[in-house]
Amino acid sequence: MALGTNELEEFSKNYSELRDKDKEIFSRLINKLLSKTFIVCSLKEDYNDYYDCLRLFQTIDLYFNFIDYDLFKDEMLKIIYIKTSKDRNRVHLNKLDTILCLIFRLTYFKKIKEVDLTNEVYISISEIFDELNKTQIYATPKTLSEIERSLLCLRRNKIVDFNSKISSESEIKILPTVQVVINVANMDDLNSQIKGYANDSEGEESNEDPDENQID
Repeated sequence: MALGTNELEEFSKNYSELRDKDKEIFSRLINKLLSKTFIVCSLKEDYNDYYDCLRLFQTIDLYFNFIDYDLFKDEMLKIIYIKTSKDRNRVHLNKLDTILCLIFRLTYFKKIKEVDLTNEVYISISEIFDELNKTQIYATPKTLSEIERSLLCLRRNKIVDFNSKISSESEIKILPTVQVVINVANMDDLNSQIKGYANDSEGEESNEDPDENQID
C-alpha cells in the first residue's frame, strides 16, 4: 500500500526526530527484517533488536508501508515480522524442509500446553525420525546428514534453533515463528497437509522444485 501525503509527512517527521543512534538502529532493523523476515526475542542475536523494534515500531511500519510490506508484531509470541503480497520475502523450502516444518508445527501444537513459563518447545532428533517415519512419505529412510541439511536451512529462516553440530543426541528448539510459516487452524488441517504429501509419489529430493511457504 503506497503512502499518502499525510503518511509521508508523518514518516519524515518521525524520522527527523530520531537521534543519530536511533537512525542507525532504524536502518539496521530495516535491513535485518528484509533479509531475515523475522526478529525473535528468544534468540540471543535478536533480543535487543526486538525491543528496539517495538520502540521504533511506528516509524518502521510507515517505512515498510511505503515499499509495499506489512509489519506485524505479536507480543505474546514475542516476534516481529514482515510480509508482502508480492513475490518477495518468501521462505523457499524443498520437500523435506516443508515436511519437517509441518512436523514441527504439529509438535508445537502438542507440546506448547505442557511447557513451563519460558514457552520453549523442543524436539529431539529421535522424535524427528519417529515423526518422519510415521508419515510414510519416504520409502527410503532419511539419513542424519539429510536431516541436518534441512535443519540448517530452517535455522537460517528462523524456524528452529540449535547451537552445536547435529548429532543423534541433539535437541532442536522450535521457534514460535513456525506458527506464522505454517498458518493452520488445528491439528486436523496439519494432518491433512501431511497426508497430502504421503499420497504423492516420492521423487528424488535433489530434483524436486522447492515448495514455497509464504508468510501469511
